Amino acid sequence: MSNNSYTSFEEEHAANKLEYMSLLKEIISKKNNQTLQASDVIDYLEKATKYFSITENYSHRILNEKEILKGFAVNSFADDCFAILETYILHIQLLKQLFNSHITSIDLNNAISEKALTNTQRVTVKYSKKGVAG
Repeated sequence: MSNNSYTSFEEEHAANKLEYMSLLKEIISKKNNQTLQASDVIDYLEKATKYFSITENYSHRILNEKEILKGFAVNSFADDCFAILETYILHIQLLKQLFNSHITSIDLNNAISEKALTNTQRVTVKYSKKGVAG
């Protein structure tokens, strides 16, 4: 990572967030209108995985490449991580509903790892004031 890597993260995250949020709105609309198909759920899962993995990849690099902390806005990134983790909880709840109603052949409870976004969680606890109990 270079000194402008936080800017790189922001740009990559923003582009994928826009795509993710657009699809999320579409999924909710289709769910409410009862027009949601299994293929919509799979498409949502793929795009959501891409969206959440961006933060996890940057978090991994921060935790493993100490020299990148010089110039990387790690506290701002950690605050972003906290917000993304809050969103991830809602994502998992929605995903469970979607799988239970549209893809019953796969037990999502067995597919979701309790260790998901562990690097993101570690960065939040280590560098964000939002991630630490008062």
